[in-house]
Amino acid sequence: ATPAHNTARIGADVGGTFTDVILQRPDGRATIRKLLSTPPDYDAAVVEAAAGLAVQAGEVSAVVHGTTVAASLQSSHGSCFGLPSSSTTSSAFV
Repeated sequence: ATPAHNTARIGADVGGTFTDVILQRPDGRATIRKLLSTPPDYDAAVVEAAAGLAVQAGEVSAVVHGTTVAASLQSSHGSCFGLPSSSTTSSAFV
């Protein structure tokens, strides 16, 4: 296996409108792709963006994913499907 410090990392942020994917290379350089999100199949935009980053699977040591889709849905529509819901944030979020 390749040591983690010699590999790239990919981060994906999926929102209701846009999906952002970043590739951070071992030397610190970064490439960013921004695509329209693809509801209801949100993963399609992540896969398309990652494929466009021109990196081989063995060169990636970590993939980090975040999304605001559920948070946006909750804040704009209250609890989903009539079920109780809650949100947890850090004190810095206030």
